[in-house]
Amino acid sequence: MAELQHFSVLQMPKKRIPRLLMASGGWSDAAEAATTALRYFMGELPSRKMAEMDPEEFYDFTHVRPLVSLSSKGVRSLKWPSNELFYHDSSDSSQRFMFFVGTEPSLKWRTYCDAILDLAMRTGVHTVVHLGALLDAVPHSRPLTITGSAVGGELAKTLAGLNIRSSDYQGPVGISSAMMERCDARGVQFATVWGHTSHYLQTSPNYRAAYSLVQAVCQLLALDLNLQRLKDAASSFEQEVQKVIDGDSRLKAYVERLEQRYDESALVLPEMPNGEEMVREVEEFLKDQRDNGNPRHGSD
Repeated sequence: MAELQHFSVLQMPKKRIPRLLMASGGWSDAAEAATTALRYFMGELPSRKMAEMDPEEFYDFTHVRPLVSLSSKGVRSLKWPSNELFYHDSSDSSQRFMFFVGTEPSLKWRTYCDAILDLAMRTGVHTVVHLGALLDAVPHSRPLTITGSAVGGELAKTLAGLNIRSSDYQGPVGISSAMMERCDARGVQFATVWGHTSHYLQTSPNYRAAYSLVQAVCQLLALDLNLQRLKDAASSFEQEVQKVIDGDSRLKAYVERLEQRYDESALVLPEMPNGEEMVREVEEFLKDQRDNGNPRHGSD
């Protein structure tokens, strides 16, 4: 195996960890649904921090800027884009997980993915599951669409047998596709699971989408996890969203159009929506809002 680079290792697990769950903030984390879902797994499967990545090689800091903060004593500190690995240990090998919470890099995607895999494979990881979320012209009042794809052995077969729509998307991609390519090249099973969130909802995190993602991953990995806390958060989120929509006649009419189209459509949605169609839909929505003197609506 290649020499370990780019990570500062705090502690290595004593037992072999077979599976890695990952999510990245940014382009593939609409309404923070993917990272919220991953952190729910980490909360239910208590995890220890294993390693952190040096961001210097992978970011254009004029694009992904560090953040400065002040302590109560006025001391300034910088927070750089973070990429961290955690692990959950268990006597049952099927319950052992590694978790990667990151920020999508600007540079050197293949090097970035290989660095993660180099460390993960040293602990025994043979399966990687990526969680993603995207904006789509879909109504919040219908079952959340989950799409996905997989490469390698049993994971692809399992995904095909679940109620997770396959993707025929072609176009610009995020870090998940780069990780899929590197996993395939190195003989690691890989799956990516995406939740489609309503583009007119501005509130983050979207607990409804996070809940649906966690459900899908639990099905994929045959994981029995207590989801009640996230289910309750999703229910509260839905109630608050509905209050806002019921109080805005124009937004309510727009959602009803989406509902009608959703109900009439028999098309399988791709992993990412058709770019031109989505742009037209969103521009039409924003134009309607401006024309009616209401430039911004959402659930916040």
